[in-house]
This record gives sequence, C-alpha cells and structure tokens, in this order.
Amino acid sequence: MMICTYNACTLASEAAIEDLMMQVKKIKERNPRTTIKWDLFDMLAGFWEDSAMDNIDEDYDRLVEHLHNCTKKAESFKTTTRRLSLEALKLRGLSLEQHEPQGTKNSRPSFAEMR
Repeated sequence: MMICTYNACTLASEAAIEDLMMQVKKIKERNPRTTIKWDLFDMLAGFWEDSAMDNIDEDYDRLVEHLHNCTKKAESFKTTTRRLSLEALKLRGLSLEQHEPQGTKNSRPSFAEMR
C-alpha cells in the first residue's frame, strides 16, 4: 500500500496542468498553423494602441495651438484698430480716397468729408 504525500491542492493543480496540456496537444494535432501567441499579440496590440493615441494627441495639440494663435492674431488686430488715433484714421480715409478711381467712389461720404 502506497501512502500519498501530496496535498489536495498539489494534486488538483497537477491534474489541471495535465488536462490543459492534453487539450493543447489536441488543438495542435488538429491544425498546427492556427496556434496564436496571445501574449505577443496582446503586447503588439498595446503598442499599436499607444502609437495611435499618441498620433491623435499630437494632432489635437496642433489644432489647439493653431486656434490659439488665430485668436491671438484676431485680438491683436482689434486692439491695433482701437488704438489708432483720429489723425491716423483721417489719413487712412484720405489715402483711400486718393487711390480710388473717380467712377467707383462710394455713395457714402468719407470720414474726412464728414469733418
């Protein structure tokens, strides 16, 4: 009579490993080309996902920077036109009148004519 020195967990885990190995052998015997290394696939999929997210983040950052620059330019144009003196506006109106051909003059009076 043989006395078993293994505990129940060891026997269960050995039986589970043996059962798993038998299933793997059956799968390999059916079609050896369909064996997939899931760990490698998972690792590669993680890299692909990270690179795609990085590309999206870079494009988003460029868009935000472009919009920020456009708003800065628009605001600086507004402040520049607000800060023009009355004399500068008059001169601008006069220079526009001088460069305008006679037949295309607007029906509205210019700023200089109103003064």
